[in-house]
Amino acid sequence: MNQGIISDTVKVEHHYQPANGASECCLPSYLLSIHLGQPITLQRKIDGRRSSDYLVEGDIMISPPYLRRKLSWDTDAEFLLLRFESNFFSAITQQFTDSECHITPQLKLRDPLIQNIGLALKSQIEIDGLCNRLYAESMMNALVVHILYHVRWHTHSKIS
Repeated sequence: MNQGIISDTVKVEHHYQPANGASECCLPSYLLSIHLGQPITLQRKIDGRRSSDYLVEGDIMISPPYLRRKLSWDTDAEFLLLRFESNFFSAITQQFTDSECHITPQLKLRDPLIQNIGLALKSQIEIDGLCNRLYAESMMNALVVHILYHVRWHTHSKIS
Protein backbone atom coordinates (compact mmCIF):
# COMPACT_ATOMS: atom_id res chain seq x y z
CA MET A 1 0.00 0.00 0.00
CA ASN A 2 1.23 3.47 -0.90
CA GLN A 3 -0.19 6.08 1.42
CA GLY A 4 -0.13 9.84 1.26
CA ILE A 5 -1.29 11.62 4.39
CA ILE A 6 -2.14 15.03 3.09
CA SER A 7 -3.29 16.49 6.38
CA ASP A 8 -5.11 15.33 9.50
CA THR A 9 -8.34 15.45 7.47
CA VAL A 10 -7.35 13.99 4.07
CA LYS A 11 -5.58 10.71 3.18
CA VAL A 12 -4.88 9.02 -0.16
CA GLU A 13 -4.08 5.28 -0.20
CA HIS A 14 -3.23 2.99 -3.13
CA HIS A 15 -4.07 -0.62 -2.18
CA TYR A 16 -3.20 -4.01 -3.66
CA GLN A 17 -5.09 -6.91 -2.07
CA PRO A 18 -4.60 -10.63 -2.80
CA ALA A 19 -7.34 -12.84 -4.27
CA ASN A 20 -9.96 -14.29 -1.92
CA GLY A 21 -9.38 -11.52 0.60
CA ALA A 22 -11.84 -9.92 2.98
CA SER A 23 -12.17 -6.66 4.87
CA GLU A 24 -14.54 -5.59 7.61
CA CYS A 25 -14.66 -2.03 8.88
CA CYS A 26 -16.70 0.79 10.32
CA LEU A 27 -14.58 3.92 10.03
CA PRO A 28 -15.25 7.48 11.26
CA SER A 29 -14.34 9.04 7.89
CA TYR A 30 -15.92 9.33 4.46
CA LEU A 31 -14.42 6.76 2.10
CA LEU A 32 -14.25 7.01 -1.64
CA SER A 33 -12.91 3.90 -3.35
CA ILE A 34 -11.95 3.85 -7.04
CA HIS A 35 -11.43 0.39 -8.54
CA LEU A 36 -8.21 0.05 -10.55
CA GLY A 37 -6.76 -2.90 -12.42
CA GLN A 38 -8.49 -6.10 -13.48
CA PRO A 39 -12.23 -6.74 -13.03
CA ILE A 40 -13.34 -8.41 -9.79
CA THR A 41 -16.52 -9.72 -8.25
CA LEU A 42 -17.07 -7.90 -4.97
CA GLN A 43 -19.37 -9.39 -2.34
CA ARG A 44 -20.70 -6.85 0.17
CA LYS A 45 -22.59 -6.94 3.41
CA ILE A 46 -23.55 -3.41 4.40
CA ASP A 47 -25.70 -2.76 7.44
CA GLY A 48 -26.96 -6.37 7.23
CA ARG A 49 -27.81 -6.30 3.49
CA ARG A 50 -25.89 -8.45 1.02
CA SER A 51 -25.05 -7.53 -2.56
CA SER A 52 -22.66 -8.60 -5.28
CA ASP A 53 -21.17 -6.45 -8.02
CA TYR A 54 -18.81 -6.99 -10.91
CA LEU A 55 -16.36 -4.08 -10.73
CA VAL A 56 -14.23 -2.82 -13.60
CA GLU A 57 -11.60 -0.10 -13.67
CA GLY A 58 -13.15 3.24 -12.78
CA ASP A 59 -16.08 1.94 -10.72
CA ILE A 60 -16.50 4.05 -7.59
CA MET A 61 -17.94 3.35 -4.15
CA ILE A 62 -18.69 6.17 -1.70
CA SER A 63 -19.31 5.38 1.97
CA PRO A 64 -20.37 7.81 4.69
CA PRO A 65 -18.78 7.65 8.15
CA TYR A 66 -19.63 4.75 10.46
CA LEU A 67 -21.08 2.58 7.70
CA ARG A 68 -20.58 -1.00 8.88
CA ARG A 69 -19.42 -3.05 5.92
CA LYS A 70 -17.85 -6.36 5.12
CA LEU A 71 -16.26 -6.91 1.71
CA SER A 72 -14.75 -9.95 -0.02
CA TRP A 73 -13.38 -10.44 -3.52
CA ASP A 74 -12.45 -13.31 -5.80
CA THR A 75 -9.28 -12.12 -7.60
CA ASP A 76 -6.37 -9.79 -6.88
CA ALA A 77 -7.79 -6.33 -6.26
CA GLU A 78 -6.27 -2.91 -6.80
CA PHE A 79 -8.02 0.25 -5.68
CA LEU A 80 -7.47 3.82 -4.66
CA LEU A 81 -8.95 4.90 -1.35
CA LEU A 82 -9.57 8.56 -0.55
CA ARG A 83 -10.47 9.29 3.06
CA PHE A 84 -11.73 12.58 4.32
CA GLU A 85 -12.88 13.37 7.83
CA SER A 86 -16.41 14.47 8.65
CA ASN A 87 -15.26 17.94 9.71
CA PHE A 88 -13.66 18.49 6.27
CA PHE A 89 -16.93 17.50 4.56
CA SER A 90 -19.02 19.56 6.99
CA ALA A 91 -16.92 22.69 6.48
CA ILE A 92 -17.63 22.53 2.75
CA THR A 93 -21.33 21.66 3.02
CA GLN A 94 -21.94 24.56 5.43
CA GLN A 95 -21.25 26.87 2.50
CA PHE A 96 -24.31 25.39 0.71
CA THR A 97 -26.87 24.91 3.43
CA ASP A 98 -27.59 25.46 7.11
CA SER A 99 -28.78 21.85 7.31
CA GLU A 100 -26.53 18.95 8.15
CA CYS A 101 -25.71 16.98 4.96
CA HIS A 102 -24.91 13.28 4.63
CA ILE A 103 -23.94 11.32 1.54
CA THR A 104 -26.16 8.35 0.79
CA PRO A 105 -23.97 5.24 0.29
CA GLN A 106 -23.14 4.73 -3.38
CA LEU A 107 -22.14 1.14 -4.04
CA LYS A 108 -21.24 1.43 -7.71
CA LEU A 109 -21.15 4.55 -9.80
CA ARG A 110 -19.20 5.90 -12.75
CA ASP A 111 -17.99 9.47 -12.75
CA PRO A 112 -14.99 10.49 -14.88
CA LEU A 113 -14.28 13.64 -12.83
CA ILE A 114 -14.13 11.74 -9.52
CA GLN A 115 -11.94 9.09 -11.17
CA ASN A 116 -9.55 11.66 -12.64
CA ILE A 117 -9.21 13.66 -9.43
CA GLY A 118 -8.39 10.41 -7.64
CA LEU A 119 -5.81 9.46 -10.27
CA ALA A 120 -4.24 12.93 -10.09
CA LEU A 121 -3.82 12.55 -6.31
CA LYS A 122 -2.45 9.01 -6.78
CA SER A 123 0.17 10.24 -9.25
CA GLN A 124 1.29 12.91 -6.76
CA ILE A 125 1.98 10.39 -3.98
CA GLU A 126 3.77 8.07 -6.46
CA ILE A 127 6.20 10.81 -7.50
CA ASP A 128 7.80 11.28 -4.10
CA GLY A 129 5.49 9.73 -1.52
CA LEU A 130 4.13 13.15 -0.69
CA CYS A 131 1.43 15.36 -2.04
CA ASN A 132 1.44 19.11 -1.73
CA ARG A 133 -1.15 19.96 0.92
CA LEU A 134 -2.61 22.95 -0.96
CA TYR A 135 -2.91 20.91 -4.17
CA ALA A 136 -4.47 17.92 -2.42
CA GLU A 137 -6.93 19.89 -0.30
CA SER A 138 -7.94 21.95 -3.35
CA MET A 139 -8.61 18.75 -5.29
CA MET A 140 -10.55 17.28 -2.37
CA ASN A 141 -12.58 20.50 -2.05
CA ALA A 142 -13.49 20.23 -5.73
CA LEU A 143 -14.31 16.56 -5.22
CA VAL A 144 -16.69 17.20 -2.30
CA VAL A 145 -18.42 20.05 -4.15
CA HIS A 146 -18.81 17.81 -7.22
CA ILE A 147 -20.24 15.01 -5.07
CA LEU A 148 -22.74 17.43 -3.49
CA TYR A 149 -23.94 18.52 -6.93
CA HIS A 150 -24.00 15.13 -8.64
CA VAL A 151 -24.36 12.34 -6.07
CA ARG A 152 -27.32 11.52 -3.85
CA TRP A 153 -27.25 13.12 -0.43
CA HIS A 154 -29.78 14.13 2.19
CA THR A 155 -30.05 16.83 4.82
CA HIS A 156 -31.19 17.01 8.41
CA SER A 157 -32.14 20.28 10.03
CA LYS A 158 -29.83 21.24 12.85
CA ILE A 159 -31.39 21.13 16.27
CA SER A 160 -30.67 24.23 18.32
